[in-house]
Amino acid sequence: MGRVYTEAVRGVPGAGEGIVGEAARLERAVEREVLDEGTGRWSLLSAYPTGYVTEEGRAVLMFMSRDITDRKRADERIRASLAEKEVLLGEIHHRVKDNMQLIMSMVNLQSATVSDPGTREVLKEIQHRVRSIALVHDMLYRSENVAEVDLLNYARRMGEDLLQAHGVRRDRVKFAVSGEGIRLPIDQATPCGLILNELITNALRHAFPD
Repeated sequence: MGRVYTEAVRGVPGAGEGIVGEAARLERAVEREVLDEGTGRWSLLSAYPTGYVTEEGRAVLMFMSRDITDRKRADERIRASLAEKEVLLGEIHHRVKDNMQLIMSMVNLQSATVSDPGTREVLKEIQHRVRSIALVHDMLYRSENVAEVDLLNYARRMGEDLLQAHGVRRDRVKFAVSGEGIRLPIDQATPCGLILNELITNALRHAFPD
């Protein structure tokens, strides 16, 4: 057995002996990944108690070594690709956020120059719609699942934002959302957000007395 694991992990002195000794001591299967720095190849070492003992009373263990270099390199490529995509996603998020903020700021500046109440109300509604779209991207960026939006949390955050934007007194109007977990992809979450924005805004504007 000694010749088997010594040959399997050249360049990693004692790796085979160490894992066999650990399996014997713990009396359970042990696995370990080791790198031969000389060749750059990875091996998966496994040692398993067989339940048998020798005539001298020593436990019999089975030792195996498997080359996993291709798998490790594939894992490294996947990790590198994910890291690159996270950087790109962060860049996209910041660009979307900056663009949305720029649009809202421009609309806000325009509102300051308008004296007609009806026009100012229209510009205010545009700001709310842009904010509802920006909220989708913000939640995607902060979520572990970057492909879908939690609709209930989205509705809660939008409702709170709209209550604050309309200056609603919290002792008079409370916003509550109930239901089971619903997740939507971004192409569905964005139009749903615009619909929710209209529904909540109309409720705040028309459903309650001044």
